Amino acid sequence: MDKLKRHLTLLIPVALMCLWALGYVYEYAGVAKELSIGEDSGRVIIDGSDFTDISQLVATIVGGGIKLIILGTYFVITVIVNLVVFLVIYLVSTRKRTGISREDITLARKIIWIGAGAAVFIGAVMTRFTALPASLLLTAPCVLFAGIFYTLPLKEQLRRESSEPMASVQVSGKEQ
Repeated sequence: MDKLKRHLTLLIPVALMCLWALGYVYEYAGVAKELSIGEDSGRVIIDGSDFTDISQLVATIVGGGIKLIILGTYFVITVIVNLVVFLVIYLVSTRKRTGISREDITLARKIIWIGAGAAVFIGAVMTRFTALPASLLLTAPCVLFAGIFYTLPLKEQLRRESSEPMASVQVSGKEQ
């Protein structure tokens, strides 16, 4: 039962953070579609000169800049939310765990990578592979913070637990 709680403690936040990233990926794909330049909407003639190409170039640059700002904002929000969620998980559940095995760490890594892989794949399919870089970028904080605040403390705890029996080494017949 304790192991089930441990794994659910990781599975639920990873799933929620991946869904969070999926929402932003879908929203970003919609914004990117709205900001993309479609068909030629007509010629731009100023004082008898054709400025159509220059105006389309400026519109494309401005649209790309806005998309970059939106993606950066989504990334910062995702980083902050993931940091808070996984820091709380670290403070509440990961720090004081005992009885950790290598299988726990392996399963934790699998949960993290499978959740992130599923989120990237679903995000790519939802957006018809138009927002794959955004999907990768917005899912990366979940993997990073889950690894830092969940897997690494478990590895450290396992290392400490496995080195404790070695601390009671007998020296000249007396136990230290």
